[in-house]
Amino acid sequence: MPRLPENMVDVGIRVTAQSSYVETLNKLASQHEGITFSEDEELTTEVLLSEVAERDLDCTVADSNIVQVMRRHFPHLEVAMNLTEGKNLGWYAPNAFQNIADTAHEWMNSTAGDEAIGAVETQYYSYIGEFDFVDLRALSRRIDDRLPDYKDKFVAAEAATGMSADLLAALSYQESHWDPTAVSPTGVRGIMMLTQNTAKSLGVTDRLDPDAAIDGGARYLADRHRRLPDTIPEPDRTFLALASYNIGRGHLLDARQLARDLGKNPDSWEDMKEVLPLKADKRYYPSTRYGYARGYEPVHYVQRIRNYRDVIAGSFE
Repeated sequence: MPRLPENMVDVGIRVTAQSSYVETLNKLASQHEGITFSEDEELTTEVLLSEVAERDLDCTVADSNIVQVMRRHFPHLEVAMNLTEGKNLGWYAPNAFQNIADTAHEWMNSTAGDEAIGAVETQYYSYIGEFDFVDLRALSRRIDDRLPDYKDKFVAAEAATGMSADLLAALSYQESHWDPTAVSPTGVRGIMMLTQNTAKSLGVTDRLDPDAAIDGGARYLADRHRRLPDTIPEPDRTFLALASYNIGRGHLLDARQLARDLGKNPDSWEDMKEVLPLKADKRYYPSTRYGYARGYEPVHYVQRIRNYRDVIAGSFE
């Protein structure tokens, strides 16, 4: 892992074309002989970071806030070094609109502006480091400390919906770590992390009530499962239902159509794992009905639930 710019010689670096990263790397290349990079006219920074995470690309350059979000979905993504001391994000107004620029500048330096900017940071970035994706020791502790309080509720939800109790428990662990009071800055809450609209459609009036939330979440997953075509075999059908729980049915339908367009099998989870991330790729998502989505998220979401289920299943035998 290179830790200094002079160690980046012979490292394969690719960045989004016409981005600020090009300017940064050109400056570094002028200071350190041997640093080379290529510009990508099509791929976004998010897609390039996912390629680094999957070891298809040595290195890319990205703003720290983008890296924070991406590491929530690719926790093994390594940050080699900071190339600058940090720069503020800026806002641009159309040319000759000085009044708008002055007003925006005044607002952003006001108490209301500070509060709004702080709210954005809280909603989208402050909680990212709190998530624990791969700590199986923590899962083992919670199987002992928390799962006994909810095990019977998952079993009852299986009897009511046909969704396996261990699957529901794994999904719930992924969503909230079995915390019935969990609240996300984005508005989802409870042990099954239901949105307000989803809870309302399910008749769940209190998302922080674990009985109601587990029952509602199980019914919602069962609905995602039921609405998929009967031609999809198991376990692919369940994996696609989980993806729909995470990203939404509309985005999943978009990805299934993309799979058909690309000659892939929309009923195969292995194929859909390759297609779903294209919902974040500007070469593809503009042509879809529901537009952009972080399509890499449901891929890793399903994988984590599968891993958790392997560990949790013994508790339901």
